[in-house]
Amino acid sequence: MAIVIHLEHTPSCVKMHLSAPELMEHGTPQPGQFVMVGCEGFSLERPLGIASYDTETDTLLLVFAVVGGGTTWLSQRIVGDTIKLRGPFGNGFSGVDGKVLLIGGGLGLPPLLYTAKTFGNTDIAIGFRNKDAQLLVPEFIDACEHVVVATDDGSLGLHGNAIAAADKLCEKNNYTAVMACGPLPLLRAVKTWVTEKNIECYVSLEEHMACGVGACLVCACAAGDTYKRVCKDGPVFLAGDVTL
Repeated sequence: MAIVIHLEHTPSCVKMHLSAPELMEHGTPQPGQFVMVGCEGFSLERPLGIASYDTETDTLLLVFAVVGGGTTWLSQRIVGDTIKLRGPFGNGFSGVDGKVLLIGGGLGLPPLLYTAKTFGNTDIAIGFRNKDAQLLVPEFIDACEHVVVATDDGSLGLHGNAIAAADKLCEKNNYTAVMACGPLPLLRAVKTWVTEKNIECYVSLEEHMACGVGACLVCACAAGDTYKRVCKDGPVFLAGDVTL
């Protein structure tokens, strides 16, 4: 049972720090993995990406938007409350040699923060709708060497999307690999972009989940002539291995 030790509400998300030493029973959580969080009154758990995990204090950071009854309940917890937690689950981002470019937007950013903290030697291109939708920018500034932000309306950073921010970073840097997480239209754009630039790319997919362990097949995604389970086979895949 995870215990809430800090809760912060921002205009675009909720940041929840939890004492979760039980996660270490399965080994150190890896960047890109997720946990299944139980919400009282709801039969299905909520899958949430790991935004960071401090092995010295066994403190887990979850960042989520309030979009329904389950996350509303979760956002109303207070310091000292306990929460049902299972995990970590899934296959995360693997370390690669050389410099890595992270590309993300919206609630796809939390797993990338843990990736940046774990790997080091990373830059990130971030896309938001507008300045009011921003999240985790100070944390990425601390974790990454270079951070470029773009907004659809130009109210923060570049006027454009995450791909425009990635183009800006590529003007002065060479990257061994790209790791991306965010809404499906962004991942499609990233896949096209890395194909043109011939850079290896890993994408983290977001799908509805029920079990988290690959038994229910709710989160199946197309992979050529077959299907993959996002929770069990992913959520991180080589971009070329899945149909976006």
